[in-house]
Amino acid sequence: MEQFDPVLDYTLKMGRDTVLIGMNENVHELSRVGGGRTHNHSRFELHVILDGKCQIDVDGISHMLQAGQVMVIAPGQYHRITPAVSGCERLTVGMTVGDTALWQRLSDAVLVQNCLDLTPHMIELCRGILSESETKKPFGRELMRVRMVELTVLVLRMLGLREDTLPPQ
Repeated sequence: MEQFDPVLDYTLKMGRDTVLIGMNENVHELSRVGGGRTHNHSRFELHVILDGKCQIDVDGISHMLQAGQVMVIAPGQYHRITPAVSGCERLTVGMTVGDTALWQRLSDAVLVQNCLDLTPHMIELCRGILSESETKKPFGRELMRVRMVELTVLVLRMLGLREDTLPPQ
């Protein structure tokens, strides 16, 4: 499994599979003209748009996302994120999954639907992550980690993945 250097991480067990979930502690703001460079990873990524609008190009197809949406990008997909207006706030969560049945099911689900509308609760989870990041209160990193895991599990559910349909441990 690819290792990346997240500030916050958590290992989630799903059936026989292990999912390493990680994120940087702070929101990313895209404000430069022209956006980022096209790149890819060997991990899944969740790009949650919290404010503004962003254009996310995935394998040559442009998607316009607005606040309250998430784009799920599969390993190997070339992508680039650019602001559609003066700025775009986003939160990025990485998921490293071994080459297993879960990896295949998640890859298949992302090919069918990679842009999802978040529920109000999921947006509150993201805002909670940001609030804890900014205030640096005691146990804040633990709360951020719990919210990150809950957000990730809810996105997995939206993609139709269920732990009870995976091979047992």
